[in-house]
Amino acid sequence: MAQHNNQIPPSRPTKSMSYPLSLLLLMVLTLTSCQGTKSKLTSEDIIANNRGVGLMGRFAYDDAREVFARLAQQRPEWLEVKVNLAIALLNRQQEGDNDAALRILQEVLAKDDRNLRAHYCRGLLLFHLGRIDEALTHFRFVLATDPM
Repeated sequence: MAQHNNQIPPSRPTKSMSYPLSLLLLMVLTLTSCQGTKSKLTSEDIIANNRGVGLMGRFAYDDAREVFARLAQQRPEWLEVKVNLAIALLNRQQEGDNDAALRILQEVLAKDDRNLRAHYCRGLLLFHLGRIDEALTHFRFVLATDPM
């Protein structure tokens, strides 16, 4: 059995993702991370998700990705943890992460086309990639569905 390092790495921004975008995504992540699953979550699921959120807050995107990927595999019906995984990927910014995040968000939207977090995060990622018209479609949906 693999050992896990329980120490959280020091806080520091990485790669080219802007701090305000990361902070905004983290706020969305923590406010809604346990909604949207029909099966009962265990306390271990919630603790693991919260650990991933904490890692995101410390800019440990790769570690957060590992936590969310494991949860998504264990709980494939938990769409919000898949959105969290996409957020970790888009913040990590390694080769192929943007495409993987877009694919995950599209999978979530295929299962729940009204998932506001998936629309919002997909819009942010598309905007970041310069695909403004596509991004606006997602932002308009979020605004029309939940104007605040």
